[in-house]
This record gives sequence, C-alpha cells and structure tokens, in this order.
Amino acid sequence: MTVMAAVDPMHSHNKPESLDNRVIDAASIAASQLGAELHVVHAYAETARPFAVAGTIKSEHSKAFDALLKDYSIDKDHQHLIDETPLYALKEYSEESNSD
Repeated sequence: MTVMAAVDPMHSHNKPESLDNRVIDAASIAASQLGAELHVVHAYAETARPFAVAGTIKSEHSKAFDALLKDYSIDKDHQHLIDETPLYALKEYSEESNSD
C-alpha cells in the first residue's frame, strides 16, 4: 500500500508555507498506521510558462521540492517531481502506484 502526499513547494495561489509540511506529516502518520509506504509528489507544468528559459522552471521546482524535503527521511525513490499539469499527474501517479 502507498500513501501519496501531494505538495506544492512553490506556494502557488497564496497557500500558507506550512501547508506542505502539514500534508507530509499527516500522510506520514497515515502511512505509519497503515503499514504503507509514503511517497511525496510535486507536479508542475513547464509548458504553462512557454516563454521561460528552457530548464529554468524544472530547476526552480526541483530546488523548492528538495528544500521542502530536506528535513524529512524520505527515500529519493519515494520523491516524485513530475513535469505535467498537477491534476493529470496526480491522477496518473495515483493509479500507477495504487496510492491512497
């Protein structure tokens, strides 16, 4: 069983900075209680900013994702940075990984 924590370390739409930490903490507790694996996912769409310098968006999101997860003991293979619109990426990843 896999528990997926979907985060947005770029704090889009004026989200509070602590929200991602609360999502990860709650998902971690759920995974622990269920004997499941915790996976953290951040999806972004590089094509949403067509005039950005190639690779800049991925770099920005990667740095923010790494900074968010630096204080957590989450295996690298359980950290997923996906270049796709969040709605599509989260649905696809959830189905592929059989996440809850």
